[in-house]
Amino acid sequence: MKTTYLVTSLHSNLHFTVDVGTNQLPFLDVHVELTEKGFNSWVYRKPTHTNVMLNFASTVPLPWKCGLIVCLLKRAYSICSSPYYFDKEVELLRKMFHMNGYPAAFFDGILQRFVTRTENNNSSGLLSFSEGDGELDTRYVVFRMPYLGRPSRIFAKKLATLVGDGLGVRVRVVYTSLKVQSFFRLKSVTPHRLLSCVVYKFDCVSNPNVSYVGQTYRHIEDMMGEHLKDKGDTSGMALHLRSCPDCSAASLGLDNFQVIRKCRSSFDTKIVEAFCIQKLQPRLNKQLYRMGACYRLKVFK
Repeated sequence: MKTTYLVTSLHSNLHFTVDVGTNQLPFLDVHVELTEKGFNSWVYRKPTHTNVMLNFASTVPLPWKCGLIVCLLKRAYSICSSPYYFDKEVELLRKMFHMNGYPAAFFDGILQRFVTRTENNNSSGLLSFSEGDGELDTRYVVFRMPYLGRPSRIFAKKLATLVGDGLGVRVRVVYTSLKVQSFFRLKSVTPHRLLSCVVYKFDCVSNPNVSYVGQTYRHIEDMMGEHLKDKGDTSGMALHLRSCPDCSAASLGLDNFQVIRKCRSSFDTKIVEAFCIQKLQPRLNKQLYRMGACYRLKVFK
């Protein structure tokens, strides 16, 4: 396989790669090899694959760990073109799971059940590896609860017994995992002055009923500087800052510019600004009402 790099004139750091195969070529998760009798296929992994997966010591329900092994075995069985390549993939999976703390007996037990079920399905003409007919079982009441290890299993068992004996209802507990982001913020908070693509609101220092709603795709600090800089503009915001004694005498800053909504793009800020203008009816935005309304109408195109 030969890799060719294509450089585009759009940007110096933007380039594409083209893989020209000989008798072998990877495609998505499949590595295909052409032979005189047809082709062979097996599971393909990128060279950057780290073999890191769900660790056996993770606090998650045991069926999740079993399901991970079964999922990769199913993928290997559907991709590998012969038992030879399937056995090679199984040995690779065994090493990968061992590196992530899975006992060999645990992996081999699930492998044996998978092979047995697969052979039974093939002999009976079935194509599915799953149990049941796939229909929704309405005889159960689903109860969601976070998984915390052994205490969660004990509570689920007692709950099923209590509800089953007392109300005659069968309970199926569905565990949910706890994410790190539930306890900690994974990203740094953007400082207020560096927020961009926002819709903001300015209130008069002496009269909160006199306000202005605007939008910017740049840093709000830059937009605030343009508002506070006396350039002789005739906009409602500029005229108010020059005519209002309290605003002229006050030391205006970022605290006077409230962020109403953080948007994803410049076009989104215009749409949100239009809705905010219509809802809040800011006095200093009367000259912008028609322009804002035209952006609002674009939502329904």
